[in-house]
Amino acid sequence: MKSDVFYGRNKIILIVVFVVLSVFVSLSTSTNHDEAANIAAGISIWKYGCFDCYSVNPPLVKFIDAINRNTAQN
Repeated sequence: MKSDVFYGRNKIILIVVFVVLSVFVSLSTSTNHDEAANIAAGISIWKYGCFDCYSVNPPLVKFIDAINRNTAQN
């Protein structure tokens, strides 16, 4: 009877640890607040040669962000 309580507590502890680690990893590896805008601006530069879209960062950053997107579409 005592071992059933022990295993029940271990399951709850493991579930809590799993949830905490999952939330931490998803928050630390998700996109930044400006990454989506950089990718969109990079694609705009690659396709249309227009540097007006999201002119906060230099164009090289946008090119690097958009390389994967452009090579995957071609």
